[in-house]
Amino acid sequence: MPQAIDEMKIRHLDKRIKVVWSLGALSVAFVLWLMLTIVLSLAFPEEFMGIDSEFYPFFCLAIVLIGLAPYMVWIELRFQNYTYYMGPTELIIRRGVLRIERVVMPFEKIQNVNVSRPILERALGLAIIKIETAGTNPNEAEGVIPGVANYKDVVDEILTCVAAVKASSHQTAPPKEEEKKSEEKLNMGALLTELESLRNEVKTLKDHVKTEKPEKPEKQEMLAPLLETEGERYKKSSEKELKPGKKGKKT
Repeated sequence: MPQAIDEMKIRHLDKRIKVVWSLGALSVAFVLWLMLTIVLSLAFPEEFMGIDSEFYPFFCLAIVLIGLAPYMVWIELRFQNYTYYMGPTELIIRRGVLRIERVVMPFEKIQNVNVSRPILERALGLAIIKIETAGTNPNEAEGVIPGVANYKDVVDEILTCVAAVKASSHQTAPPKEEEKKSEEKLNMGALLTELESLRNEVKTLKDHVKTEKPEKPEKQEMLAPLLETEGERYKKSSEKELKPGKKGKKT
């Protein structure tokens, strides 16, 4: 739901910006006035439509001013409609004459705030503030505020609002990356616990096997006397077989 705008906090540009906007048109008007005066003086040296040649400069100036008047009205309307507003969570720029454009830039998406001061703006004590947001192309500003006299204060205010909004967003809702890291830590802890239990089971099995192994020597000790007696019997029997018998007497 869009937040209500406080009309008292809507800011206008500095009036000196109208000089910057109209300087190009004034330069063109001066060139046209000079050329028109020269052409009339050469084409009609004495008079033109009942106007004496001495009044040619004033006559040409009136024509140029009549043609320039609509453009000056356009500049005034542009100045009146070019405003910017700093809300609690967003910066809103409104501009346009025939087609009103409204640019809304949340503070949490603002990435860079640049200040530009061309020669004419510097001479008049003005600056142009260019605001870049996430998703815009490099070196292309989504929001432009021209004709700012206290540009340092405005830039500091924008950066303060950006820092405050980003800090509050981090406190209220942890970012997805932190949630992923916490899940990975939990999974790792569970895996380590399972590995520890497996290691304990393996150790228990090893101890059990070690306790069962000494039974073999006991069996050998029990069988040793039997083997010895069997060996003696075998030895005696073999000796009897090898002992030669007595020869009998002839009758």
